[in-house]
Amino acid sequence: MSITSVQKVDPLVAELMQLHPVEGETVLFCAEAKFSCESFWGDKELTGLCFATNYRFSLVAKEQELLYTTNPYRNIRSVFPEDEFTFQYRLCDDENWFDLSKDSICIVTFADDNLLDSAFEHVAQPRYELHSEQVEGKFPGIFEQMYRGDYTGALEQLQRLKRADPLSGMVDLWIAKALEVSGRSAEAVSHVAKGAWKAIFFHPQTFFAEYLWYPWHSGTLRLLPALADVDEDRWEVQRYLLHAIHAKTQDQLERFVKNSCLAFKSYIQQKEAFEPCWFHFASHCLEYVYPSTKSYIQEVLLLIVERYENLFEEGDAARHLMRGFFLDIFKESYDYISWLQTLQTMDEEAQLKYKISLAQENFAELLSCQSVKPELQYPESYELDEFLGYSKFKNEYDSQLLSIRDTAFKTIGAARTSGITSPAVKQGLYQLTRSEFAKKLEILSEETLGFIVTLLIVEEHMAYGRKEQAMMVIQRWKRKNVHFFGLMTEPYYQHAVVIVQAYEAWTLGDLLQLSDALDKLPNRAPFCWMHELLQKQILTLETSRSAYNNEEEVLEGMLQASQLTDVFAQSALLDLSMRNKAKEFHLLLQEQIQEANSLQRERENAGTLADMAGERVKFSDKSWFSKVKAWFTGRKEQEHHHESDVVQPLKKIKIAIAGESSAGKTTLLNAMFRTNLFFVTQEEATGVPTEIRYGKQMRVEVWDKAGHIRNTLDTEPSWFEADGTTLLEQHLNVISTFLMQHTKVGSPALEWVERVVVYAPLEKLPPQVILVDTPGFNSDSRRTVITEAEMKVCHMCMYIMDARNALKGKEIGTLELIREEAGKTFILLNKMDLVIGDDELDCDGGDAADETVARVRRDLAAYFRLPDVVVYPISSMPKQQLSAEAHRYADHLHEVIEAIFKESEHQQLDLAIDASAKIAIEVHQGINQTFIQAAEQHEQEIRRMEKAIPQDFTIYADQVQGLIRQNVAMHRSEFVDTMIKELNDAFQGAADSMMSWLQSVTSAGTLKNEVQGQATQLLQNALTRIDNARQRELERMGKRTSEEAAAFLQEIYSNLPFPTTFDTKAFLRAMSTEQMTSSAGLQTELNNINYGNGLNGGSVAGAIVGTFLLGPIGTIIGGFLGQLLGGKSLGDVKQEVYNTYINTIHQTWDQVADICDQDLSEERTASFMNNLSKAVQQQLEQCKIIVRREIETKENSLDEQVSELIRMQLSGHQLRRVMERLRQWRMVRRARLG
Repeated sequence: MSITSVQKVDPLVAELMQLHPVEGETVLFCAEAKFSCESFWGDKELTGLCFATNYRFSLVAKEQELLYTTNPYRNIRSVFPEDEFTFQYRLCDDENWFDLSKDSICIVTFADDNLLDSAFEHVAQPRYELHSEQVEGKFPGIFEQMYRGDYTGALEQLQRLKRADPLSGMVDLWIAKALEVSGRSAEAVSHVAKGAWKAIFFHPQTFFAEYLWYPWHSGTLRLLPALADVDEDRWEVQRYLLHAIHAKTQDQLERFVKNSCLAFKSYIQQKEAFEPCWFHFASHCLEYVYPSTKSYIQEVLLLIVERYENLFEEGDAARHLMRGFFLDIFKESYDYISWLQTLQTMDEEAQLKYKISLAQENFAELLSCQSVKPELQYPESYELDEFLGYSKFKNEYDSQLLSIRDTAFKTIGAARTSGITSPAVKQGLYQLTRSEFAKKLEILSEETLGFIVTLLIVEEHMAYGRKEQAMMVIQRWKRKNVHFFGLMTEPYYQHAVVIVQAYEAWTLGDLLQLSDALDKLPNRAPFCWMHELLQKQILTLETSRSAYNNEEEVLEGMLQASQLTDVFAQSALLDLSMRNKAKEFHLLLQEQIQEANSLQRERENAGTLADMAGERVKFSDKSWFSKVKAWFTGRKEQEHHHESDVVQPLKKIKIAIAGESSAGKTTLLNAMFRTNLFFVTQEEATGVPTEIRYGKQMRVEVWDKAGHIRNTLDTEPSWFEADGTTLLEQHLNVISTFLMQHTKVGSPALEWVERVVVYAPLEKLPPQVILVDTPGFNSDSRRTVITEAEMKVCHMCMYIMDARNALKGKEIGTLELIREEAGKTFILLNKMDLVIGDDELDCDGGDAADETVARVRRDLAAYFRLPDVVVYPISSMPKQQLSAEAHRYADHLHEVIEAIFKESEHQQLDLAIDASAKIAIEVHQGINQTFIQAAEQHEQEIRRMEKAIPQDFTIYADQVQGLIRQNVAMHRSEFVDTMIKELNDAFQGAADSMMSWLQSVTSAGTLKNEVQGQATQLLQNALTRIDNARQRELERMGKRTSEEAAAFLQEIYSNLPFPTTFDTKAFLRAMSTEQMTSSAGLQTELNNINYGNGLNGGSVAGAIVGTFLLGPIGTIIGGFLGQLLGGKSLGDVKQEVYNTYINTIHQTWDQVADICDQDLSEERTASFMNNLSKAVQQQLEQCKIIVRREIETKENSLDEQVSELIRMQLSGHQLRRVMERLRQWRMVRRARLG
C-alpha cells in the first residue's frame, strides 16, 4: 500500500504499514479477530485486526505497545480451517524452508463464519498462485528425471516439495502430470480431486488448460466441492466446471462439452487480457468436435478469435493464423491436407510431415520415416503455459513412443506398397502388438495411427482366412474406442462408423452392406487406398455369389444350409423362438434331402423348368429335382390351416393377386372361375387380405390378429345355381353383407380382423393353391403395408395392371418389391379391350394394344436389366360383351390361369428354394439382431462395471486415513468427557467415604493406627475404578474406530458391480489385539511421576499418594499425626486430615486427568493408527486383486461370448449367401418376369 493511502484504512493497520511500507500495496480485507502464536506471544491470546493486502497477510493488536506479525505470502507455508470460525496458518522463513519443525503456527478466530471464509480466501488464493524460489530451484532436476523416463524418482522429489509447499498449485500440476504421463491416469485424477477446491476456486485456468480433460472417474466425485455448496451467482464458472466433471464421469459427452464451454465463456468475459489458457482450452476442444458438440465449441472459438483480434495490430500474422485455424476447422467439408499444412505452421514437430504423407497417401515416403528425438529445452519460467508447452512427454519426448510411431508409419507404408502379406508388414505388426508396445500403441489412437494399424491387423487376418479373429479385433477396438467415433477433427474418426461397418461387412462377406458402406465413405484423401482395397473385396464377393451351375451344386448348398441351421438350433446364445425357428427349418431341409436321396422310383416326367434362355429342359426319372418335386406334391394337405407369418415350404402354395386399386382384381377372379362369388363392390372392402381356397362347400371364415377364427358364415347347396359355382342373387347379398361388415374400409371390425378365408367349390383351383386377394397398392398407407407384408409370405404373384395406365405411377417400385419377395411373378395387362383403338394413348402411331404391350415389356426389361419380359395381355370381361377384336384377350386369361396353376405344380423346387430362402433370411436376421443386442448388452455390462469399480485405490487409502484421524479426534472429546465424569464420581466417592470413616473414629489411637491404610485403600479403590473405566473406554474407542474403518471397507466392497464379500468379523478379530494407546495402567503412569525428595507439611499430599504406590511410609504419617495431636482436639486433627486428603485427591485428579489427556495423543495412538492403516491397506490391495481378477474374468467371458456370437454371425451370413445363390440359380433359370 502506498504511504499516501494509509489514512484510508483503520489507524491500527495504517500504523503497522507505516512501520513496514511496501510501494503499491492495497488493503483487500480487514476484520476484527482473536489470534495467538506461541512463537511470538507465548500462550497469550490477543484481540486486534487481521488484514490482507496484495502483498502480505498481517495480525496486529495494541496493548502497551504494538504487537503484530506481518508476512509476505511467500512465507506462508500452509493454511487450513480448524472449525467454522477458526483457521491456522504456518509461517516459515527462507533459510529454513524445508525444515517444518521451525515453523510458527498462528491461530485466528473470527466472530462470523463469513469473515473466516473471506480471510481464508485472501490468504489461500495468492499463495496458491505463488511459486517459491526454493521450489522452482528443484524443477530442472525434476525435468531431467521425467525426460529420462524416471517418473518414480520425479514423483518422489515432487512429493517432498508438496510436503514443504502444500499450497503450491504448480507442484500439484507437476505431480498430476507426472502421474498422467507415467500411465497412472486414475491416480492423477485422484490427486487433482484432493486439491480440486484450491484449483477450481483460486485458479480455474489449470482446469481449462489441463485438469478438465483428464479421465475423471466416479470415485473422485466425493472429493469435489458439493454443487449445493457452490453459490450460483458468485461462483458461476466453478458450478459449470463441476457440472462438466460430473458429466464426464457419466460419459455424457455433449453435456460435458456444453458445460465446459459455458464455464469458459463465463470466465473469458471476466478477463480483459489474453491468457495462455485460452489457447490451451481451444486446442483441447478440437479433440471433442462431434456433430452434437460442434456448435458449442464453434461459439467459444469464435469468441476467442474476437477477443484475440483486439490484442494485435491490423495485419498481424499470428491473429490471421489463429482465425484461419479455428474457422477452417469447422467447414463441413474441409480439406484435410490443407488443415494439416495450416497446423504445420503452428507446430514444427518432424512427425507432422508423415501425417501429411499419410493423408496425401504418399506411402513410399512413410517407408523412410525416422524421428529425431528433440533436444531438451528447459522453459525460461514455470508459468502454466510454459509448463504445458514443454511437458508433452506422453507423445513427443518418449523415445519408445517415437519408435512405435515410426514403426506404425513404416508398416502402413509397406502394407500399401508391398502388400499386407509382405515380410515388412508381418514384422511391423508383430512389433506393434507385442505386450510392451500394445499399451503405448493405444496412446497413438488419439492421432488415429492406432486405428489404422488395427485395420491392418484385420486385413492381415482376412488375407489368411482368419475371419473370426478379424471380427474379434474389430469388436475389441470398437469397445475401447467408441468415444472417438464422429470426431470431426480426425477424418478417420469422423467416418469411423462407416469404416468399421465396411470392414465388418468384408469380414462377414456381406456384399450389400460393404457396397453401402463404401458408397458413404468419401472417395478422396485420405480414403483412396481404402476404396481401392475394398473395391477388390466387392469384386471377390460378387464372384463368390454367382449362381450354382447344376443340381449337384444345389444339393451341396442345401446340405450346407442344413448343417448351419443345426448349429443355430443348438446355440444357447439365441432365444428360444429363434432356436425353434432354426430347428424347424433344419428339419424341413433334412427331410427334403433324405426324401430326395432315398426315393428310387418316380414318375417318368419330372416336369419342366425354364432355364435362363427360356428353353424347356427335361429331367430323367432319377433327377434329384424330380424326387424333391414328387415328395412335395405328395405331402398330405392340411385343410383349414392358417398360415403363420413365416411360410412353411410347400404345404400350400400361396399366389398373391396384387395391383393398384381399380386394376380389375375382383372382376378377374370372377372371370377366372366363371362365378359371381367375387363382387365388384369388394374393391372398396378389401381392407384386409382375402384368401381363396378350394372347398367342397362354400364357407367364409374371419380370422383375428391372434390367429383364431372369430366369425364364420356357412352356405347351403341350395344357395347355388345348377353349375354349383354361381350364387343365387338373394344369397349373394347375404355373403356380401357379411364380408362388408368385417372388411369394408372404416369398419370397426378392422381393429381386430387379420384376414378373411373363403372356401369355395372352384373346380379349376388346385387343392394346394391359395389365392390371396390383396388391398390395392395405391390405396391408403395402412392397406399398402398389409399388401407388402403379404408379398413376403407368398410364393408367386399375379400382378394386375390397368393397361390404360400401365407403369405410369409407382408400379415399377411395387414390382421390384414383389419380384424380390414373392418369387415368380406373372404380369397381367388387364382391360386390354379398352385399349384397342384408343387414339389418346401414346402409341407412336401404331396399334394401341400392341404398342402398349411392347412399351410395358420394353420398360420393364430396361429397369430390371433383363433381355426380355413376358407380359400377358388379357381382358376379364365376359367374352360375349367384347368386340371380336378383343376376344383373344379373353382367351388369353384362361390360358394364363392354366399356365400359372401348372407352374405351381411343376415348379416345386423353385418354390421350395424361395420359401427356404425366406426362412433362411429371417433366421439370419434374427441371428444378426441377437448378435447386435448381445454385443451391446455385453459392452454396457463392461462399461457399467468399469464405471462402478474403483479406478484408483490410493484415493480410498487417503480417505480412510482421514477417516481414522477424524474418528480419533471425535472420540477423544467423548473419552475426555467420560473420564472427567468417572474422575469426579470416583474421587467424590473416596472423599465421602473418608469423611464417613473419620466421623466414625472416636480415639486418637484409632486415627493414628488406621488413617494411612484407610486413605490408601480409598484412594486405591478410586484409582482402580478410574483405571477400569479408562481401559474400557480405550478398548471401546479402538473397537469403534476399527468398526468404522471396516464399515468403510464394506461400503467399497458392496459398491462393486459383482458379488463379493468382505469378512468384517475377521478384520475386527485381527484388530481386537491392537491397543488404542501405548499408555500403561494408572499405577505405572503414576509411578513415573517424580514427587521430590523433601517431605514436609506442604508435601503431605504427595506423600499420601506415594504411600500406596511406593510402599508404606508410616513414620511420615506417624510423625505428622504426632505433631497434630500436640495441643489440638481430635476433631481438629480429623478436619486437618480430611483437608489434607482432599488436597491429595485434587492433586491426584489433576495427575490422572493429565494421563487421560495424553492417552489419545498423536504419539501414543501412532502405533494403533499405523497398524489399522496397514490392515486397511492390505484389504484395499486384496480388493484391488479381486477387481483385477473379476475384470479379467469378465473380459475373458465377454471375449468368449463375442467369439461365439461372431461364429454365429459368420454362419448366419454364410447361410444367407447359400440361400441367395440358390435363389439366384432359380432366378437365372427363369430370367424373365412371367
